[in-house]
Amino acid sequence: MTKTHSDHIRLRSALLKSALRSFVFSLLLFLLVNPPVSAFRTPYFSKLSVEDGLSQSTVFSVCQDSLGMMWFGTMDGLSRYDGYDFKLWRRTPGDSTSISSDIVRHVFVDGRGRLWAGTSEGLSLYRRATDSFNNWYVGDVSSIAPADDGQLFVVAGGKLSLFNPETGLWSDCGLGGGVVPQTLCRDGAVLWISSTDGALFRCDPSSGEIRKVPELQSSAKINAIFPYGECLWVSTEGAGLWRLEMSGRNCIGATNFTQKDGLPSNFVRSLQVDEGGCLWIGTYGGLCILEDGVFNNVYSDAFKEGSLSQNSVRSICRDNQGGMWLGTYSG
Repeated sequence: MTKTHSDHIRLRSALLKSALRSFVFSLLLFLLVNPPVSAFRTPYFSKLSVEDGLSQSTVFSVCQDSLGMMWFGTMDGLSRYDGYDFKLWRRTPGDSTSISSDIVRHVFVDGRGRLWAGTSEGLSLYRRATDSFNNWYVGDVSSIAPADDGQLFVVAGGKLSLFNPETGLWSDCGLGGGVVPQTLCRDGAVLWISSTDGALFRCDPSSGEIRKVPELQSSAKINAIFPYGECLWVSTEGAGLWRLEMSGRNCIGATNFTQKDGLPSNFVRSLQVDEGGCLWIGTYGGLCILEDGVFNNVYSDAFKEGSLSQNSVRSICRDNQGGMWLGTYSG
């Protein structure tokens, strides 16, 4: 039997369709048996240390000012980095215009571009024009958050106060019930406040209404409060990471993540989101990056170039170029 040219074409077409069906089936079978592997890429880090001019290796807090300069609060002084060099400030006994203390726990830039340093002795405002500081000795400052009209909420000496920089007046914002404040976070019209016994409170500064968030079932110290999306993320000292699902003024669900879920440590110190929407979680035992619902852990490796300088990540700051700055116990 002879076959015409058109028969040959039909036969080749049928064989091609059959081969394609087999290929597609094999590909689907492969994907089902071997699901795609996450494309997580470990970040590459550059280290800045005492050898580069940093005042001290333990970095408690990091922020960026309106000129793009990076500020670091450390165990031994305040440091500023301009991309090339460091400038340092320490307490000078007898000089009232020097910073209030060498132990700088919190650095903060307000809406007017002013740099504030919360220290173990009080609150310091940096005066760029004179390269000096105005100081208010109100006790150990653990947290600072913006208030209205250029004022500040400050936790100092175990009390929450409203501070007016223009008048220098401090107003006590007593929480009542023996509550001792610890950490602050301003989220729009809401001020979130944690207490030393691990409780979380929602405060409406305009009305003064304060309500406890009972869904957070933890007594561990709260290190950071971070609103992201429809959730409020809360890091704790020993009880891992909490995700509170918010609907308006109310919490409608709470989930606790610990080492059993993939965190490198239950001692979670800091939180920040990168440009891609991934949550960076600084812990005592390493950095964790939550991407597409998966915890990806990043550790220090002394033999690997570009790794973390140290596993204990105390603070994280995203700069205006999308760079992520991590303050650790080693720079």
